[in-house]
Amino acid sequence: MGQTPLEKEIKKLFTPPFANAVKSAFLYPEILRHADPEIIRKAGWVREEEWISVEDRLPTENDADENGKVLIWREMNEGQKPLSKSIFDWFMVKNCDKSSYWKPLPKPPKR
Repeated sequence: MGQTPLEKEIKKLFTPPFANAVKSAFLYPEILRHADPEIIRKAGWVREEEWISVEDRLPTENDADENGKVLIWREMNEGQKPLSKSIFDWFMVKNCDKSSYWKPLPKPPKR
């Protein structure tokens, strides 16, 4: 399925030579906060390996894997360091503190 004319125009903002200026502007987090996560992924605006701040955008069901899970990272004290990366239900990430990040889990290997 092709991109709409609006999606094509918006994507142009995120490719050179405009990409660096636009990504550092206020507009970038606002687009990520309100845009459909599937369009964001298809357009390549956020790569799956990049962490997303919970202050920028919370995950939706579309961001989760087939079991409804996403990967989170959060600052922990010394005794809890092994828990700094955890797998959470997508809808529970809203309860994480503001210094937390999340990202979709990688797709399973093809067999």
